[in-house]
Amino acid sequence: MIQYFYLRTLYGNLRSRAIYISILAAILFVPANASAQASGMQGTEFWTGFLYHSSASYNPPMRDVFQLCFIPLRDCDVVVSHAPTSFRTTDEGLVPVYPDSIIVHLVADSATFLTLANGPDLMSNVFLPVPQGIHVSSTDTISLFTFANTIDLDTLNDNESGEMEMTSVWPVDKLGCDYFVNVYNNTIGGHNPEILVVAAEDSVNVTISASVDGTFPEVTHTLRLGEVVRVFGTEAAGRNVTSEGGKRIAVISGVGNIYIPAGMLSADRIFASMPPTNYCGRQFLLSVTPNRLNDRVQVMAFADNTTVALDGVPVATLSQGQTYEFEIDTNHVASWLESSQPVSVCVFLTGSRYGNTDSLQSSPGSYSGDPSMYPLCPVEQWYNQSSFFSYNYPYHANVVLGMPTMTFYPHNFVGIATRTQHVAGMMLDGVCIDTAFHTLPYNSEYSYARMRVSGGTHRLQNSLGPFEAHAVTLKNCSAIASATGWAAIETPLVLHQSLEFCQDDVITLNLAEFTDFDPQFLPIWDLGNGTTMQGPSVTLASTMDTEYLITVLFQHAPCVHSVDTLYLTVTIHPSYSEDVFDTISVGERYLWQGTPLTQSGVYSKLFATAHDCDSLVTLHLEVNTDTLEWSIWVPNVFTPNGETNRLFGAVGTNIGSFSISIFTRTGNLVWHADDIMARWDGTHKGVPCTTASYAYIINYTIINEPSVKHTLVGQVLLLR
Repeated sequence: MIQYFYLRTLYGNLRSRAIYISILAAILFVPANASAQASGMQGTEFWTGFLYHSSASYNPPMRDVFQLCFIPLRDCDVVVSHAPTSFRTTDEGLVPVYPDSIIVHLVADSATFLTLANGPDLMSNVFLPVPQGIHVSSTDTISLFTFANTIDLDTLNDNESGEMEMTSVWPVDKLGCDYFVNVYNNTIGGHNPEILVVAAEDSVNVTISASVDGTFPEVTHTLRLGEVVRVFGTEAAGRNVTSEGGKRIAVISGVGNIYIPAGMLSADRIFASMPPTNYCGRQFLLSVTPNRLNDRVQVMAFADNTTVALDGVPVATLSQGQTYEFEIDTNHVASWLESSQPVSVCVFLTGSRYGNTDSLQSSPGSYSGDPSMYPLCPVEQWYNQSSFFSYNYPYHANVVLGMPTMTFYPHNFVGIATRTQHVAGMMLDGVCIDTAFHTLPYNSEYSYARMRVSGGTHRLQNSLGPFEAHAVTLKNCSAIASATGWAAIETPLVLHQSLEFCQDDVITLNLAEFTDFDPQFLPIWDLGNGTTMQGPSVTLASTMDTEYLITVLFQHAPCVHSVDTLYLTVTIHPSYSEDVFDTISVGERYLWQGTPLTQSGVYSKLFATAHDCDSLVTLHLEVNTDTLEWSIWVPNVFTPNGETNRLFGAVGTNIGSFSISIFTRTGNLVWHADDIMARWDGTHKGVPCTTASYAYIINYTIINEPSVKHTLVGQVLLLR
């Protein structure tokens, strides 16, 4: 099912801006249905634009038609707007005010085209009709493509096209802040390569580096949301496009008239949405369209000393921004490309009929025409489902050429690569296509398929594992190709940390102490008790022995849009405050943490436990002035790991028989001795006992009264 909408004046479709704002708000805040699989180039919000192009000088005059193509997974609505002209202040910050908009209803799995205004009666001007970004938001997940057609004056309503190009549009959540431009450099006449940058956030500082050969200087711009910067008529390949502070931008590159291979001229546009550097990779599977010759591959390096190998054979070592180009050998229908560092790889379909031994040549118009280009998705970013569109309208040659009526029909293909073990799960429009696959000769771990498909919309899915695909339409004067997607980066960095604190500490946790993070993305702290906070740090205040399991969600680095997770196990240990009461006789000395005491008084001392938590022990000492013929004294506290008072035991004068037993608070015996000189080291069966108070029972007699038995019961505090 194909739906067409022609949009001349966007704003006129709504009665007032206030109505538009309310409708847009209602649409934007309807949550999209979550997908259980990694999707290729599917999302709910997009920023895009169109490259410069003019056909006004053609004879007869041609017109440029700029179209958006929507393919939804489910029925939904989209809002299409130009860049905002102003911002209004709300409680939530600045909200963009869009000058014009249109709402389009989409039907699941069908392509809906929206034609954008291009001057009076869609007649082309020298300049692009929309010299700013185009914003698309949807109430559910969609795939979005941009089309650019150059057609004759009287053929628009017949859906006839001359030169055509398309590319997938990257969803906002997959856009980055770091790009390297990959575009074919061989130009002749017409327009030289062009770079288009669209700001997907507000106040974006964009830098386009100097050309690799140093001929063209660096370009810098500050853009509001939806504004664009164009650099054209310069060397484009290898130039680095970045935005400051990790803000998202969309980058589209292209060229006007090109010839592929050398010596063959095709008058065409060729463009593609560029993948951010963090979506490129080191491993690629190349498979050509059936029975084609002379298609080209261009590899772009992001770093110096990047080695490139094809089917295990080294073919190039590249510097940053440098490209390596080679021609696909149709006798070797599929190849494995590897690099030592991440690279961008673009496939260029040749123009004209040169060298084409397509078996379809016997049918008029079966050869490929003007060239096309698509970035190739690396193995690291393969996805599980995707939608694409194959152009399905014929081309009437008499309209352009003034010849007798001749109709050329398009031929549509799809190329798919997946792991061999996942071939059985590959579905096209709900039908298993496992028999279409062949094992890659050099690397049998992977398989590929090159299939004819009908015109219209299609859906690819694999329940067993990820895949990569590209769609190609060969239609007389046009070779139309697009990659079907990249998967979102969904593998988070998971960190675990265990921390211990003391009761009443003021605890400040700073994310920078545990890992690097992108300061543009404020971390979210979940304390596990229903409390959440946002910011680079969080403060805890606890007066009790407890344990927190804290989760921190944060962005690890600019332009890497996965959310990482940090788990913090925070244990807070209690502090102790104990009072010890003791008595000595006149002339005796009481040893208190290495200090001998002989006078009554109150003495305080801070002890450090095993967790270095402060514990305050206060000694209440009394000197007994009565004359005693015998005495027995038992300390109330000892510290096994301290420098003094490391052992516990009784001290007595004129003591006869003697026994001592020490119990836990629950009544378990931990130590016993029958000698007053015995000392307890604070262990039980060789295992250190924990900090606590322990009860003791002492049975003893006095030497002068051996028949009289005495019992002494008390407590001792063990401190570590």
